[in-house]
Amino acid sequence: MEDQSRQNLIFIFSLPRSGSTLLQRLLAAHTKIKTYAEPYLLLPLAELDNLSDQYWFYGKRCNTGVLDLIDGLPGGRDEFNQKLNKFIKSIYFSFLGKNENYFLDKTPHNYYIIRQISNIFPEAKFIFIFRNPLAVYSSFKQSFYRGHNITNNYLVKDLYTGPGNLYDGYALLKDKAVKVIFRDLLTNPERELNKIMKYLDLDYEPGMMKEFQNVTFKGHVNWDKTFKFNSVNSQPVSKWKKYTDSWFEKSINRKYITSIDERYILESGNSLKGLLKELRSIKVAKLGIANMLDYCFAYLFRNFVSQETRLKLQKMFAHFFYVLHLYGVADYLDSYGNF
Repeated sequence: MEDQSRQNLIFIFSLPRSGSTLLQRLLAAHTKIKTYAEPYLLLPLAELDNLSDQYWFYGKRCNTGVLDLIDGLPGGRDEFNQKLNKFIKSIYFSFLGKNENYFLDKTPHNYYIIRQISNIFPEAKFIFIFRNPLAVYSSFKQSFYRGHNITNNYLVKDLYTGPGNLYDGYALLKDKAVKVIFRDLLTNPERELNKIMKYLDLDYEPGMMKEFQNVTFKGHVNWDKTFKFNSVNSQPVSKWKKYTDSWFEKSINRKYITSIDERYILESGNSLKGLLKELRSIKVAKLGIANMLDYCFAYLFRNFVSQETRLKLQKMFAHFFYVLHLYGVADYLDSYGNF
């Protein structure tokens, strides 16, 4: 059996669409690090006493039962965390090879339970990755909805409450964690990887920059199958500007960044004032009539339509907007003024 004193866990905390998959692949190219898609193992286990949203009718009953069980332990919550620590490690460390020291957990929604994870695994390594929120917002729409507005309330929650949760977690752990800004990882990956390796007390392996292209993850919950990285380059840094192509897109981007926790913006290497200035500098030649209609439909879908019906209507309206653009109606309506 491997000596577990040399083994440890790494957690990457980030919002979805913030570069965590790329960082996971880069780190997985190191000979001492093992990972596995997105485990999602800790979300239910670390929140056993807070299951209302997951189990609906029986949620409060589960919460009460688990809390009674934890309180009944001789050591209470501390004893429960210690036993959960050993249980999770026994699973994760089973994946480690003979010469591998770290198991890397990159589950995007772990940002909900950063405090719980740090209490259960105080000895773990924590990597936080921050990205320009305008790029995150754009990536959500382009990656999940092909440019359409978001109809999933859970993704909306990621966008609006996620930044504050992630910042709070970083503020809690910043003295024992390492922070990576996605822009810096793209523009100077070797410097950022060296910084992470120093934090992990590992030697930087130059082959990581080449071998990461060949890394594959086991598991079905795996965005790497959908969004494949073949190289590290700076293109994603300003890609969001390409899709900010109308007055309406600029206005909803402005609404978004003025609605989220400004402390997240600062940790991403930006400022609210600077991002608003960038938005103002983008020249657009259309109002965004089709985008405005799409935004209204998305709002109605999220709040008044069931998930099953929502998917059917989404396909229908996607076809509607395609026809609208095909015949130039949207371009005609948008042709007034330069904003």
